[in-house]
Formats: sequence, structure tokens, C-alpha cells
Amino acid sequence: MRRFIPLVLLGACAGPEVPSPDFYACDSPAFDEHPHADRYAGILEDGLALGLPAISVAVRSPEGLWLGAAGEADLSQGIAAEPCHRFYIGSVSKVFGATAALRLVDQGALSLDDPIRDHLPAEVVAHIAGAEVATVRQLLSHRTGFPDYVDATFILEVFNGGVEAMTVRETLEAYVYDARPLFAPGEDLSYSNSNYLLLALILEDVTGQSAYEAVHTLVTEPAGLTDSWGRSEGPTALVRGYGSLRNGALVDHSEVTARVMSEAGKLDGGVVSTPADMVALLDALDTLLEPETLTEMQDATAVTHPDAGLMDGYGLGLMRLDTDYGPAFGHYGGVWPFAALAYHFPEQDTTVAVSVSGEVEGVGAFIDGPGVFEAVFGAP
Repeated sequence: MRRFIPLVLLGACAGPEVPSPDFYACDSPAFDEHPHADRYAGILEDGLALGLPAISVAVRSPEGLWLGAAGEADLSQGIAAEPCHRFYIGSVSKVFGATAALRLVDQGALSLDDPIRDHLPAEVVAHIAGAEVATVRQLLSHRTGFPDYVDATFILEVFNGGVEAMTVRETLEAYVYDARPLFAPGEDLSYSNSNYLLLALILEDVTGQSAYEAVHTLVTEPAGLTDSWGRSEGPTALVRGYGSLRNGALVDHSEVTARVMSEAGKLDGGVVSTPADMVALLDALDTLLEPETLTEMQDATAVTHPDAGLMDGYGLGLMRLDTDYGPAFGHYGGVWPFAALAYHFPEQDTTVAVSVSGEVEGVGAFIDGPGVFEAVFGAP
């Protein structure tokens, strides 16, 4: 299957400001002695064999929780990666945003059938075709037809250093306003990061908080997550991101990623987290949400769109994979040069999350999942 990275950024090389060693100090959570620890550690070994600078893994199975990390969080200072170190998680951020919205649905403050126009500034609605009729449900499930702002133009401008820190509104104005829709809302499914920029504005309207504050209040705090933050909040213990040149040399691109994702509300890809927190979030969905709401979240529309990539269906902020180990619900994510996956396997009562730093040859096939899942469960 093809590589699927929902949010990809490229950037020109610039001299990064390297944090002090104290920046990386953190306390890794306790975890269990696991009977499959050697097998899980193989994921770390495979990642290092590819040349990844850093990799972190969390697996929660019926036997307990296992955490592991390998490589270096900061190559220039030789800071060893630890399970408590945070990574950009790219579009796994969408699970955080969708869960916040669904919590508001359970509280009666929002309806999935609400027209998004009821919760968006009039100017935004006026400049996005279909925004008058699209619903919150269609927004969460990528059925609006709104074009993806992360297109070739955006990527080229980032690569050339032309994209500075922009708010959600500024990003929409620059890349989505007055663009031709892909289809009328509800007619098809096409993955679009623009939907989750609009979700940030909806959360702000309904809660009166910033999007990241709303996610903290509605999701990270009640789920007991301690290592997940919106990037604008300036988290510490954040792993550096490295891209590889054609000669194989690694270049620190952390400042490019930070610049593009620094403004509040980038619920399409702006959250930083740890694999342990991503596992904890997926495991907490059945307590955060009412049963019928979680069922709707997992009710994934089959994907036939050519840009679907590595998902068999999409629900409300959750991808569905049909695997040899049963269905899996979660998300892939990528914000260059970071990538992540987080999936829950109900039939196995197991949840796995992986974060990597580094765009190296072979990382796409590695993070796409099948090899990781085989390491977790064994050969099918």
C-alpha cells in the first residue's frame, strides 16, 4: 500500500538554535516488565537500522504497558532519547481535536448535524464554497469537499522559506479562501487538513477558549495526559527533527517545523505528544465519550478516493485499518521530518503508538504499520 502522510512539511536548511541540555530533562512514566519486551524492542532496533535519529514506542496489551525509546533526541549534544521525550505527531492531532468536539456533543453544547456556519466567523463562511451547508459531522469525517491547504503550492512555499507562523484564519485566507471545492458537502470523502483548521475555530466559538485550551480542558486533562501540548504552549523535552540530504547526511530542520506549527489552533497537526500519551488517549475514548458517540466516531466510511492511502475507512477523526489482527482504529501522522502512528486493536485489547524523528530512506514503509503490527502481535 502507498505511503500516507496526512500533513507533510518541507523546509530549507537554516542554522537552528539548539536548546540547553536541561531542556530535555523529563521523567519517564513507570511501565511493566512485559513478557513480549524483546519482541517490542525489535521495533526500536528496526528503526535505528534505517538510520532514524530517534524512535519511541508504547504498547499496552492485556499483559501490561511497555515503553521504549532509542537513538538521540538531539544529535548535536548526544542527548539519549527517552520515553518521556515529546515528538510532533502530525495528524494524530486530529484525534485530539475530534475527541474534544465529540465531548461537546455529549455535553449538548454542539451537534454533529449543526451547520458549521453557525460556529464560524461570517467572513470565513463567505469565502469557502460549501461552508454554508456543510455540517460538523462532514467536517470531522472529511466529507466537506474543502480543498486541502497542504498542497503543492504550500509545500513549495515552505521549502523556499516563504511560510512564516500564521494563525488559523491567516492560513485559511492564504490557501483556502475562494478555492474551487472538490465536491459538494456529503457527496464524497477527500482527506483535507483544512477541515481541522475550521474545527479549531468551532471549538473556540463553542467553548470561549483557544482551540488548544479547549483540547486541554476536554481531552488531555480528563484523560490524565501529562505530555501532550499544543505547540504554541512551548513544551520542553521536544525531540529535534532531522531530514536527510541526498548524500545521507542529516540536517536539523526543527526550526522550520516549529515556525510553521507555532501558532495556536493547528489541530490538523500542531500537537506534540509521546507514544505513552497517544496510547492512553485511545484507551480512554470509551470513558471520555458516551458509548453511542464512540460508535459514531468509529463508524468509518469506506475509502475509495485515490488519495486515501493507508486507510480502509474514516470515521469522525479516526482512521480504520482492516488488518490480519482485526480492525484497528487510530491515526497516522506526519509533519516533516516527524512521523507517528497510534492504533487500538479491539479484538486484541491492545494499543500501540510509535513516534519517529527523521526523514530517512525507508521510513515510509516502516511507519506505515504492517511491520510494526507484526512485531507487536507476531506473524499472522
